[in-house]
Amino acid sequence: MKDHSDLILSYTSRTIELLQKHEDSIRTDTMLHINAEADLKEHLRLIDIAMQLIMMVFQEHRPVNDSEVVIVQIGARLFDSAAIAIRTLMSGYYFGCAHFSRDIVEMGFLCDFFTLYPEKIEDWRKSDSEKRKREYSPFKIRDALDNRDGFTEKSGRKSTKFC
Repeated sequence: MKDHSDLILSYTSRTIELLQKHEDSIRTDTMLHINAEADLKEHLRLIDIAMQLIMMVFQEHRPVNDSEVVIVQIGARLFDSAAIAIRTLMSGYYFGCAHFSRDIVEMGFLCDFFTLYPEKIEDWRKSDSEKRKREYSPFKIRDALDNRDGFTEKSGRKSTKFC
């Protein structure tokens, strides 16, 4: 294994060191809490399986057209957001975790929307920022999925209640 000691900074601020120690302490407490609760362990296991599935798709499938590239890119964003959500949760940055959790939900809805309207992938891919905001906002995507699923209440999906 290559020695990377020349890359390590000779100066690390006391604040950064204390922050790291505090994050490590929170991570230990969080893991102890998760391991003590069967449902939390199961949630973490499901997240792990979902992330493994995304990785497997990346390794096994090569996109054959631009629409598939879009789906792979969304998958990469889902994987990154899941990893960041877990890391921020384990480090005690709960608002950051909530932010990335919302991103996971919204990207999941976008993927679901594209299964409903695969012809929209190309339009979405080529659209500029204004058009995406106008035609593919999270609200528009949820509305299309709600219509498909027969949700008629304005409260929408339960999974977006806290987003």
